[in-house]
Amino acid sequence: WRRFTDILTHQHSIEDDLIWPYMLERAEDAERSTLQAMEDEHEGFDPLLTAVAQGFAALAGDRQPEGAEDLKSALAVRVAATRDTLARHLEHEETEAIAILQRRTDPASWSAIEKVADKRGKPAPLTFMVGWCAEGIPATQRDEIFATVGPGFKVLWLLIRRRHQRSERKAFGYVA
Repeated sequence: WRRFTDILTHQHSIEDDLIWPYMLERAEDAERSTLQAMEDEHEGFDPLLTAVAQGFAALAGDRQPEGAEDLKSALAVRVAATRDTLARHLEHEETEAIAILQRRTDPASWSAIEKVADKRGKPAPLTFMVGWCAEGIPATQRDEIFATVGPGFKVLWLLIRRRHQRSERKAFGYVA
């Protein structure tokens, strides 16, 4: 959960600090409302992520706390709310904000934004990111993706996939 929230928070900070301000300078009035909505939606994630983290922390450890079933039920509700909120946000971003980005950004400007973002560091180890992104994708689609991003990612996946799959089973083995 910590890795997921680190990645999500890192991505949102890049958007809020670099991408949306750049876009707001170049956007038309109608586009500005979409970009502002993106920032507003980001603010709504922090309470959800914190609530889920607190739920996991309350249930962590060898001994189940008093009222564990209620805590599990509350956590399930919070995780579902986070999932649903993120899904709505991603749909909004992919259908509207990315279209604005494509209209208003040239390759040189995008490259400059990426360079600044890269200086902020990476939110998670590459091994985690590749495993997390590749897990559950059918092999043919995964190979198509690896073909577009370069052979290094495929080699990394082949090296870490068993360890990643063990980690996933450990974390999610109870999920039907």
